[in-house]
Amino acid sequence: MKKGNLIFVLTLEGLGILEILASYRLGLQTFTNPGPGFFPFVSGVLFCLLVLPICISSLKELGKTTAAHKRPQGNLKKAGLITLSLVAYFLFLGLLGFLIVTFIFLFGLFCIERHQKWSFNLVFAAALVGAAYLLFHTLLGIEFPLGFLEIG
Repeated sequence: MKKGNLIFVLTLEGLGILEILASYRLGLQTFTNPGPGFFPFVSGVLFCLLVLPICISSLKELGKTTAAHKRPQGNLKKAGLITLSLVAYFLFLGLLGFLIVTFIFLFGLFCIERHQKWSFNLVFAAALVGAAYLLFHTLLGIEFPLGFLEIG
C-alpha cells in the first residue's frame, strides 16, 4: 500500500476515536441502562477495531518497496465523498439529531454506492431509519440525540 492509503486508514481510525469521545460526552450510563452515547460508543469501538488490521497492514506494506508498484484502481472520488459524509454525519448529529442526519447520510450513501433510482434510495433510507428508531428507541428505550427537535 502507498502512503496515501496509510493516511486514509489513519484518518478513519481518528474518526472512530472522535466518535468514541463524542459519544462518551453524551453519557454511556450502564450496560443494563444504556444512555444516549452507549450505541455510538460501541459502534466507534467496533469501527476502530475493524480499521486497525488495515492500518497495521498499511504500516507493514509502507516499509516494503517494489519496482512494480502501480496506482490502485479504486475510485478516489467515491472514497472521498464517503469520508466527507462520515465527517458531516459526526458534525451535524448533535445539531440536527439522529433522525434527520441519519436519513440524509444513508440517502447520500445509497446514491453514491447503489445504482438504483433516487426514489428507491429515499424509501430505503427512510425505512432503515424508521427500523432503527423503532428497535432502539421504542423497543429498547435508548434515547437518540434529537438536535433542534428536542423540546425543553
